[in-house]
Amino acid sequence: MASHVFSQAGTHITIGFLLNEIGEVVRIVSPNFADHADKLIFWNELGSLAETNENFCGVIFVSEICFRSGTGFPQKRVSDLQITGEGLQILVANPDVCLIKTLPVVRDDKGVRLESVGIEVTQLEPNFLAPLRRVWRARGRT
Repeated sequence: MASHVFSQAGTHITIGFLLNEIGEVVRIVSPNFADHADKLIFWNELGSLAETNENFCGVIFVSEICFRSGTGFPQKRVSDLQITGEGLQILVANPDVCLIKTLPVVRDDKGVRLESVGIEVTQLEPNFLAPLRRVWRARGRT
C-alpha cells in the first residue's frame, strides 16, 4: 500500500499504526519531524503511551529515509553528510519481532517510483525502539 501511494503521488506522509495483540489498529499517528530531536521525543512518547495503554502491543511505521555518504563521519554530524539517495522504510515491530524493509526511490525521466529489485528485509533492532522495548519487556512479553 505504501509503495502504491508513493508511486501514484510521488511523495509520502510519515504514518504509524499502533496495534493491539491481535493486530488491530488502536491508533494512527502521523508525526512531522523537524529534526532528530523530534524523532527521539516521538519514540519516547510512544513508550509512555505503551506504559498507559496495555492494548498497544505492536507498531507499523512507514517513513522516508535519506541514504548518506559516510565521508567525514564522525567529525561531521549525520545531518551534514551528503545525501546520496532516498527511500521509503517500513518497520513492523511487536514484543517478539522487528522487521525493516527499505525501498530506494528512483527519480528519472519516467518520474518518481520505488525500486523493489534486490530489497532485503532486515531484523536489525533500531535504537529508537528502545522506549517501546523497555515497556514491553517490563510486561513480560519479550
